[in-house]
Amino acid sequence: MLRLLNDIGDVLKPSQQDIPFTCFSEKLQPAICTADLYATYKRLYESSAAAVHRFIETNPGQLERHSQEDGGLPISYNLGMTKDCMVICPRKREGLMVKRADGSDIDFIALNGTVLGGTLMVKNEELWHLVQKDQKRLDAVMREIGIPVDISASHTGTNL
Repeated sequence: MLRLLNDIGDVLKPSQQDIPFTCFSEKLQPAICTADLYATYKRLYESSAAAVHRFIETNPGQLERHSQEDGGLPISYNLGMTKDCMVICPRKREGLMVKRADGSDIDFIALNGTVLGGTLMVKNEELWHLVQKDQKRLDAVMREIGIPVDISASHTGTNL
């Protein structure tokens, strides 16, 4: 299944990437202070926001930024952090409706932060069997939710 971190905290190199979407990460120093932790988050967020902006420019109408009323951030992303590493994965959307071969709906898969740990929660048995049997189908869902890797390749952030 999806593997984002080799061993919690070991950041994957681009050549090891086995995920179908863009992620940005940085290793964390032991006993990192609050200011440095926040600065790391800001760098990763800015890299993610730039990837989302490039996606919007090259794919009009496929993603809308969030409202910033009430202090909300304009992009959707997953954030994962261990004592050794912080990862941000920008998203086009929170989830996707998975369909049967005949086009009828099975269920909505929402990808939250658990996907960064290599897990996915499904709500019914039919969907569970589908994602177990068909890795390509699960990869397609991930590609539809995440920002494509080629969009962020030109950015200077740490791209997994």
